[in-house]
Amino acid sequence: MITGTCNLIFRGAGSQWQFGAAYYSILTIKLFLFLAMLLHQSFQTFKYAPEIAALSARSEPGIQSWPEPLLAHWKKWFLLLKINATLGPIVLLLGLGLSRS
Repeated sequence: MITGTCNLIFRGAGSQWQFGAAYYSILTIKLFLFLAMLLHQSFQTFKYAPEIAALSARSEPGIQSWPEPLLAHWKKWFLLLKINATLGPIVLLLGLGLSRS
């Protein structure tokens, strides 16, 4: 975030704040995906993690399989992890696109 802001300031100062349409398009998509990643991370941390911890504490130590509510929360948590793992490289590549546009 810091390097992106510095890049925007330095490029803006060098070009009198005249960016092309491609730059604004890529920047908009990049910021949208970054906010989506932030939202997913917040869900993982503040919504699902406390419920997983509480359900894990209530589980029997020697069980062979997880109870269904615990398994359902883990599946949601891992789905968000997979989405963020997919969006991360895309956002990185969009950042490279910004440096070239």
